[in-house]
Amino acid sequence: MFEQLIGDKRPIGWVIHFWPVLVVSFAGSLAATWLCKRVAIKFGIVDRPDDLVKTHKKPIAYLGGDADWVDNRRAGGHWLSIARRILQPSA
Repeated sequence: MFEQLIGDKRPIGWVIHFWPVLVVSFAGSLAATWLCKRVAIKFGIVDRPDDLVKTHKKPIAYLGGDADWVDNRRAGGHWLSIARRILQPSA
């Protein structure tokens, strides 16, 4: 299945080199979400509940998507740096 993607001469074990991307991305997402929540609450960038449509009881901070976007860019850069080292053709 992966032979077309990685070639028949590369064992699938090379994927194990990418585990730091998963760990760092998860930790970065938690930190970025926490930071964006604090910023959103401080500056009033929140969704306030009303009785018409919104069912939540307390204000909900926006900017969670921004935290994910920033962390995805960072994780992508981390993945590329590992991929360049691992996936280079052998000389």
